[in-house]
Amino acid sequence: NNYSPRDPVATACRILIGISVLTIYPIAFIGFRDSILDAFEVPIEHQTPRYLNNLTLIMLSLITLTATFVTDLGMINAVGGGTIAVAMVAIFPYLMFQKAVAQQQQQQQEKQLLLTRQEGTVKNKPPKNGHDVRLTSPKMNASPMWEVRIAFVLMLLAIGIGLGGVATELFMGIA
Repeated sequence: NNYSPRDPVATACRILIGISVLTIYPIAFIGFRDSILDAFEVPIEHQTPRYLNNLTLIMLSLITLTATFVTDLGMINAVGGGTIAVAMVAIFPYLMFQKAVAQQQQQQQEKQLLLTRQEGTVKNKPPKNGHDVRLTSPKMNASPMWEVRIAFVLMLLAIGIGLGGVATELFMGIA
């Protein structure tokens, strides 16, 4: 409502923005639908056209229902921004740390298995020049599970703080 309805340039811009929304929304929606399918780990063989059409109908219905009752876009931005901020600050680093610890433990187990196999093959050979040439495996590092647990508790704390911020925004928006 900042521009006059009689301004032809503003009217052309409104039409072009409408066309842009109509052509970009399906592309963004398909990406959103595919991410939902990935998040729920729906196998490819279950993703039939009928299943995808039903999922699309349900998702569009929920989006339309939400848009009907929620008219304050500032609140939507605040809740979405708060959720993404909590995810980036607390959840994603925890998940990356947990994955790194799991990979490190797997690599250590593979090294230990390799050394055990090498020890077994060397044990069966006679010693050279009277010296025992058996390989000794390095002591395995202590499991960093306590670090993962601390990171998990910190993540839960950050989620609680983020949810408090979102709830504050929701209740402040209502008042």
